[in-house]
Amino acid sequence: MVGFLSTSWVTRKALIAIVIVCLSLTAISSAPAIAANTFTVNPAPGAGDFTTIQAAVNAASPDDTILVDSGTYDENLVIDKAIILQGIDTGAGQPVINGGGNNAINITANDVIVQGFSLTGCSNDDQAGIELNANNVTIADNTLNGNYYGIHLRNSNNNRLSNNIANDNFAEGFALNANSGDNTITGNTANNNRDYGFDIYGSNNVLTDNTANDNDVGIFLCDNAHNILTGNIANNNYDGIFIWNSNDNTITGNTANENVEGFYIYGSCTGNSITGNTADSNDDVGFYINGGCTDNILTGNIANYNSEGIYIYDSCTDNSLTENTVCYNLQGIVVESSSGNVL
Repeated sequence: MVGFLSTSWVTRKALIAIVIVCLSLTAISSAPAIAANTFTVNPAPGAGDFTTIQAAVNAASPDDTILVDSGTYDENLVIDKAIILQGIDTGAGQPVINGGGNNAINITANDVIVQGFSLTGCSNDDQAGIELNANNVTIADNTLNGNYYGIHLRNSNNNRLSNNIANDNFAEGFALNANSGDNTITGNTANNNRDYGFDIYGSNNVLTDNTANDNDVGIFLCDNAHNILTGNIANNNYDGIFIWNSNDNTITGNTANENVEGFYIYGSCTGNSITGNTADSNDDVGFYINGGCTDNILTGNIANYNSEGIYIYDSCTDNSLTENTVCYNLQGIVVESSSGNVL
């Protein structure tokens, strides 16, 4: 009898423990989710929750939103958590972040959104209005003028850059290093930058409906592959669209007019598809293929009113040129020191 009571008592204790655990789990699962917070920033004391953006970032938790009013903020932000940072034009224009020579915003966390700012003053070498070292970030509707880089991506993937303006920077409007891929770059403007409007070293990026005028090079693809360029405009540069040592890219429906060279394909480029583009009124060449390029396809392009419409030079072989329109040039199609090309 004693043994029986002991066993029952142990069983009762186990059942009670199980019931307590189940009730605890039910309470946890039915507890309401913690709502994300919204913080406000205004440079005038008392007008917002914070007077500096970094203080708001430090106080925020992931998924919080920070609304920044018009004004000038002399800061070097570090965003190290997944937040929304939204500039609000409260009547005096986009809020301005002046980096004072260094990066205005450095994003190191994934899943960040930055929208609606003017970023300037990041003029030291290798500094940017927005420096990105993260993935799945959205950067939209910002103005980035007077920096070394407008937006600079390092080792950053699956990001979206849209409707940003990066003009008058000391090096490049938009720069992606070799380990930055699978990014979508849409509807941006990069004009009057000293070097490149768009400098793309990474692969598998998509550039659509961007404008790159009055730079040294409008759009530069270098040492990469499998990028897609569609509907971009690159006018009045030295080179409109420059493809160097890059393979298997798709270049479709772009415009490169009134440059020295419209499209320049150089340095062992292989397997690129260049279709339906327009290169008119360039000082020298509409489409220039040079330096050992092979197996590229040029189809359905227009090259009018240039010095040479299409120029193939220096050991370029097995390239295919079909259904291109080449009119009103001093020379239509020129093939020099090259063989095996199909015209």
